[in-house]
Amino acid sequence: KFEPGMRLFNEMLCEGVCPDSTVYDAAILLCSSCGEWKKALELMETMEDRRLKITRITYNNLLLALNKGGRWDLSLRIFPDINRKKVKLDTAFYNTLLMSCQLGAQFDTADDILSIMNKGRIELDVITYSIAIGLFESDQQYDKCFDLISAGFRQGVFRGVIKTTKSGVETLDLHRCSLPLARALVRYHLQNGKYVGMTALESPQSRCVSNMCDGAKKRTLERGDTKSGKRMWIITGKGSHVLADGTCGKLRNSIATFVQEELKLSVEFPEEHNLGRMLVHKEPLSN
Repeated sequence: KFEPGMRLFNEMLCEGVCPDSTVYDAAILLCSSCGEWKKALELMETMEDRRLKITRITYNNLLLALNKGGRWDLSLRIFPDINRKKVKLDTAFYNTLLMSCQLGAQFDTADDILSIMNKGRIELDVITYSIAIGLFESDQQYDKCFDLISAGFRQGVFRGVIKTTKSGVETLDLHRCSLPLARALVRYHLQNGKYVGMTALESPQSRCVSNMCDGAKKRTLERGDTKSGKRMWIITGKGSHVLADGTCGKLRNSIATFVQEELKLSVEFPEEHNLGRMLVHKEPLSN
């Protein structure tokens, strides 16, 4: 699509047509689809020379092209210049900038970007949280992960991640989560010292979704049966995450290994034919 699109763009120039900002934005976006970052920069320079209107969409498309072309460093380098031009930047732009940090493992810069978003009252959406949490998880900055996850729950970004079965067992739904984000969410619910050993009804997460707690669950816990609070279903979903031999979901396999080897908790697979579901016991493995 890049070559036909650019051919059409060049034909417009040859015929004396002067493309406006919208056409240039589309051309730069076309560059982002295949990582043609040099051409994207060239188009941006032409827009500046012609004094065409440059918006957050233009800059976002440029950063996408730089990231796709492996030049995340240029994305971060030109951000101060973009910021000085006082263009009104939005969540999508900052998400792309966070992707640059993710590609280059720039943890401190990611922290700075989140601070800028908070100070500017720019909304953090599910993509923002997913990128940032996954980034800090990979750097073992677990406290920052926990703070972001807590904020995400308060904001309603992770609505539906925590559910509760009729028997009172929590379910952590990791559908559409990357491995780093999935690891962070699992760690948050199983290792965070604030609620290790609590029942499902007592934990802060459950209070956030107390409206999901049906009468059967409350009656079970009122009887003193806390077994449900010591177990958690984790759903990873099968999707495309399946090993070549079809025996196990890749994400489920990775999370199960993580829970057993790093968190030292026991895992079982009661449903033999379900490749995207496991049951975790919230008690340390016996030596």
